[in-house]
Amino acid sequence: MWCLLIGIISLANCEVLAEAVLNEYYSVIAIVAVMNKHYNVVIIGAGPAGATCALALRKSGLKVALVDKSKFPRNKTCGDAIPGPSLKFLKEAIEESSEEFKDFELKQRINTSIMYMANGASIEVNWKSIAYNSTRFSFDNFLLNLVKKHTSTTVHEGIRIKDISRGNQTIQFKPRNTNYSISCDMLVGSDGANSIVSKALNPDTPDKSTKGVAIRAYYENVNAPSDANEFYLLKGFQGYFWIFPMHDNLYNVGIGTLKDDLVKGFDLKKYFHEVIDSHPVIGEKFKNAEIKSKVVGFTLPSGGKKMKISGERFILTGDAAHLVDPLQGHGIDKAIKSGILAAQQIERCFNQDNFSSTFIANYDAAIHASIGKELVRNYRLMRIVRSLPWLLSVVHPIIKNHVDLLMRMFYIRKKPAYHEPQ
Repeated sequence: MWCLLIGIISLANCEVLAEAVLNEYYSVIAIVAVMNKHYNVVIIGAGPAGATCALALRKSGLKVALVDKSKFPRNKTCGDAIPGPSLKFLKEAIEESSEEFKDFELKQRINTSIMYMANGASIEVNWKSIAYNSTRFSFDNFLLNLVKKHTSTTVHEGIRIKDISRGNQTIQFKPRNTNYSISCDMLVGSDGANSIVSKALNPDTPDKSTKGVAIRAYYENVNAPSDANEFYLLKGFQGYFWIFPMHDNLYNVGIGTLKDDLVKGFDLKKYFHEVIDSHPVIGEKFKNAEIKSKVVGFTLPSGGKKMKISGERFILTGDAAHLVDPLQGHGIDKAIKSGILAAQQIERCFNQDNFSSTFIANYDAAIHASIGKELVRNYRLMRIVRSLPWLLSVVHPIIKNHVDLLMRMFYIRKKPAYHEPQ
């Protein structure tokens, strides 16, 4: 009798012990699951390229994460121009974007661009595609909200990453100041001019890009058109000064040049203020203007030279892929298109279970076919203007009589107007 009772008690204790062990086991599994997050695709950088890539993957059935070091909305130093093709490309990624952009109020429609030459003559171009200006603070937040609304993408904001490395058929990294790591089958670097993805996974590819440097500030009450982007070529300066109207009487004002053209010790910020104070045309426009931000600088990684922008299990997009137009200095349209092309290549990789660098190089070819040719052409034009700065003054009669032919390479709605120096 006593032996039977002792046996029953022992069995009960074993069941309790077994249950405790199982609970501990499942707790460990749960902790490991939290500490190691795996996705099919991770996109680093939630700007136009990264957000568009996430939008273009929304019907792929893949588990996608979008990671950005900032919490949105956030400031992003830029010229804030949204070229006409941008919205057309965005519609390719998500049809609903057209209607939702109509309701997006923090934008300014741009119908015209005016280039003022150093001698006072000007060329006025009326664009075929509808273009806008919008602060990156507002526009990038609009794009990220599209991702949150229309996709199942897991969005990680305010996460800085470190230690990108290759694992067993994965790429992995650790977010800073967290207790977990993230791994993925494919990684997309949409993290800008100083891409950490490129540095970690594409370190042996020489940087052939032509670096532009620029500074910008926001002003109010500038005496300039509200529907035209103005560019000014300046005597003795290889670059240009710009005035871009934003919404609500705000203007993006800046100056840019090639890094190689900056003489050592040249103070670009000081020169920026000198132009505003003393230029005979620009100065008049700023008589009643009020600066509303700090003057901040940024880098423009221009395209035009073939570079390796992908590899085994990774793709670079936007500024990380050096897709800024070397002549005009904008890159949002190219970034959006590269996000779409990246998504298309990613789907092919999963459909064919092929993540090799050779197969993914089809993305590089697609970029060159759809974007690269324009960048190469504009790079050559930029080199001509840079090496022969006097050329524009000499060819005024040609520009005057054949401006439509010369400018046909751009997105023009009607014949540009040429104006003689005053």
